Amino acid sequence: MLSEAALIVRRILPLPRPDGSRLPRRLVLLLAVLCLAALWIRLAHIAGTLPYPRHIDEVRITARAHGMVTTGEYHPVDFIYPALPRYLAAAAMAAGVAWTSGETQPAGTDPVGLWTYPHYERPAVIGAARRLFALLSVVALGATGVAAWRFLQWPGALLLAPLVLATSRLFFTHSWEYLNVDVVAACFAALGLAACLHGTRRPSVATLAIVPGICAGLAAASKYPSGLVLAPAVVASVLYLEPGRRLAAAAAAAAAAAAAFVAAVPHSVLDHPRFLGDLFAEAGRYAGGVARYADDPGLPQLAFYGRHFLGQLGWTGLLAAGVGLAAAAAADWRRTLVLVSFPLALLALLTPQRAQFARNVLPLHPFVAVLVAGGLAVAHGRLMQALERSARTPARLRPLLPGAVWLAVCGVGLATPLAHLPDQTRATVDSRREALAWLDRRLPTYWTLVVPAELGIDLRELQRRGYPLHVVDYRSLGTLAAVDAVAGRTRGPVAAFLPRWGHAEQPEGTAAAARRADELNRTVSPFVPLAWFGHNPVLVNYPFPVPWGGPAFSIAARSTTPRE
Repeated sequence: MLSEAALIVRRILPLPRPDGSRLPRRLVLLLAVLCLAALWIRLAHIAGTLPYPRHIDEVRITARAHGMVTTGEYHPVDFIYPALPRYLAAAAMAAGVAWTSGETQPAGTDPVGLWTYPHYERPAVIGAARRLFALLSVVALGATGVAAWRFLQWPGALLLAPLVLATSRLFFTHSWEYLNVDVVAACFAALGLAACLHGTRRPSVATLAIVPGICAGLAAASKYPSGLVLAPAVVASVLYLEPGRRLAAAAAAAAAAAAAFVAAVPHSVLDHPRFLGDLFAEAGRYAGGVARYADDPGLPQLAFYGRHFLGQLGWTGLLAAGVGLAAAAAADWRRTLVLVSFPLALLALLTPQRAQFARNVLPLHPFVAVLVAGGLAVAHGRLMQALERSARTPARLRPLLPGAVWLAVCGVGLATPLAHLPDQTRATVDSRREALAWLDRRLPTYWTLVVPAELGIDLRELQRRGYPLHVVDYRSLGTLAAVDAVAGRTRGPVAAFLPRWGHAEQPEGTAAAARRADELNRTVSPFVPLAWFGHNPVLVNYPFPVPWGGPAFSIAARSTTPRE
């Protein structure tokens, strides 16, 4: 029955015919161009937002990496996050310190400088780490292409699967916005998948177990649950090796993963009581849930992650993934089981938990991209067959059919992710940097500027330009009182930075914070806005008033002054 069902599916949903020949050089070149373009876009976004942090979780990496660079002590202090991303960040930051060693700075000062909010003191140093993590995301793109090619044995998949992954909003955002452990884990997961699928074409203990096992260990050293990417190596060893070698290969995969993990996180052995304590504490946090990021275990968790992929791919993208899964299972069930073993294992781990973070499934995105590429290939093949059999297709248009059909299939199947591309290709520029550019064009340096401390603006550029500056705390003094105090003792015009205030949803004090934000926003009536910047409200009840970057504020002039 199963073989008959598979035969029917193969007839209805035929995958591209396997092509065991070498990859066309032009496809390899196009993949290189895609990866270079993706890296260039990420670097442009990073350059547009430095020197400002954009996510509160980055501190967990930069704090310890800063200590490693400045003290030479490599103990990660805690194991809430695995240590490998911290070591990578520290190495990149050390390279950034060496690169900028010729810059003038006071003797004996911290070579890294301020590494967290409100802004980086030496952005080139933290920027080096951000660029390294962006590079790892591009490596994941290339590995996804190789994995798709080895899975489908169709050269076009080398380019199509990375294109699908590149359009993922979550993958793109986490690849550049901050130092994120999930994108490092996704990189090693994609490398492990590519190595394992390559091994299924040339089975051996090394190709099926040891190399994928090393990648699994490094993935676990980046984010613990991602170590489940060991599952494809174990499954492939069982399915593709002779019976007498299967158990030994599976054990070799596990041993390689453990060795790679210990090599990347040596203090997991050297300080195993702290490691085990933090590991169990983190597991308990996920099991118990996190405020505002929690739901019941079971189906609500599956529904949450299902909605995530629906938002990333749209209905047509999910349909393409389903078609790709069905066609691949019918054509080669063993290799399909290797591919889906990690997604099934990770979802089996996440489903009983209460904590919900979309980034937990970021390492699954390369796997889903491979299935979507297969589904799009099936749709292209069926549509081409229908058009070629149709007598209505003019002969002069037949040479154009393949390209036109690919555009139609990708346009429909990837309608939702392709809609994300315009935002990706427009480099993000932090609103505080936009304000500095506006001041340079529009406001002479004899104007006095009143700047709220809550915006966290790097004042060094304004000081170099010669603006008289007054930094005040609007939350404690009030906007009017703070600006009037400056205007009362200043000759000449005064311009104030006026935040658009908001509040964070906290377990306690939300109503009071909302009232305070409204009060501060109402005090802007005596001011005449000259220009507006940013979109994110500045929070009155959060440790970092600008946790996500791009704060919303205006530069305004006082319509009347106390002396008038």
